[in-house]
Amino acid sequence: MGPIVQDRARAGYPTRDCTSGTLDHVTAVGPDVVSTGVVGRQNQLARLRTLIDRVPVQGQVLVLLGEAGIGKSTLLASAAQEAQAAGLRVLWATGRESETNIAFAGLHRLLSPVLGAAADLERRQARALLGALGLAEEPAAADLLGTGLATLTLLSDSSEAAPVLVIVDDAHWLDRSTLDILAFAGSRLETERVVLLLAARGHAPPAGFDRGFTELPLAALSAADAGLLLDRQPQPPRGAARTQVLAQAAGNPMALIELAKVIASDPAASRRWAAEPLPPGDRLLAVITARLTALPEPTRAALLVAAVADGPDLRTAGAGRPDPQTLAPAERLGLVTMDRTGLRFSHPLVRSAIYHGAPFAQRAAAHRQLAAALRDQPDRQAWHLVSIVALAVALARFDWLSGHADGKGVEDLIIRDRIMAVAELSWLALFAAGLLAARR
Repeated sequence: MGPIVQDRARAGYPTRDCTSGTLDHVTAVGPDVVSTGVVGRQNQLARLRTLIDRVPVQGQVLVLLGEAGIGKSTLLASAAQEAQAAGLRVLWATGRESETNIAFAGLHRLLSPVLGAAADLERRQARALLGALGLAEEPAAADLLGTGLATLTLLSDSSEAAPVLVIVDDAHWLDRSTLDILAFAGSRLETERVVLLLAARGHAPPAGFDRGFTELPLAALSAADAGLLLDRQPQPPRGAARTQVLAQAAGNPMALIELAKVIASDPAASRRWAAEPLPPGDRLLAVITARLTALPEPTRAALLVAAVADGPDLRTAGAGRPDPQTLAPAERLGLVTMDRTGLRFSHPLVRSAIYHGAPFAQRAAAHRQLAAALRDQPDRQAWHLVSIVALAVALARFDWLSGHADGKGVEDLIIRDRIMAVAELSWLALFAAGLLAARR
């Protein structure tokens, strides 16, 4: 088996971006992908190989679980390469935070390469699927059963020419409608030549996949494997710095890679960690945020707009093509890559750190900029406008809590929260009404 990984850190644990649709060849999984060894995941790789080998006779579902940076995307990419080498067709979609509340957004991304075959579906199924995806000529009532059957039929029909591997990454960000349909189809794959691999952050499977599906939890690397991965870095730390990196990373592959980069650029960093250990839950975000502070202000501003846009091609989000010169410092640090399709974050945590590390006002301003440019995409415009309201509510509540730090005025705080909640819901209702009116 030739698992594929990102060679940027020569680590066996790739940075990666969201790829959706069908993979015509393995390099579609992410930029700069090459074959090399994956450290410490031999058992999991063997498990994936077994699944793929059995596809011609039995369909299966496997849910990968683990914390951010633990290597889920690496295993999915390895499975994609193995499947393609075996002649399977690969369909790949990645959940997007900005589309979590847009019904069937994930299903549309996943099935786009095979939607041409929808014309061959039974009439009810075709009407249900196209209606759910917003592709029907006339609006139709929701038909979840018809949509689920249509999805299952499309996957089954697609597997007639060659077995199909369906990969869904960042499933924790999929909309609930897509999760329900995938769970429906996944529970009926026994006789189909289809395998569904789904990866989600955390230790609990996403909604719909919490019963009846096999799970593959990914734990931290062993001490030996963590040391091996660290030694594979371009500039591996030595001595006390190496010991400190291993302790702080706690077996998380991405943390090992990022901390090694920090030590390479700032050898004194490990001494600061020894005095002020990073909280385990904030370890990765703190490391990434520390690297962001070295970037010029124009670069940080451009990254914030990209993080708010939540898409690899900022032109589709109305932000225009980022200036390569402005983003060059971030690209040199390995935080982003630039290619002909636009900007891509090296890992979801990079985007998260950029977004949550910015002040409330800057985030709101970026959402407002994008909302103003997305008048022709009402769903995405709505998401940015709602985000502005959510930021305003969070800021107001923070200010109110700060004024009641002595524990007094609890009743006033409860009343204030209720008033703010009603105000937010009222605004959202008015906005939704205006959006629906504009669509008619």
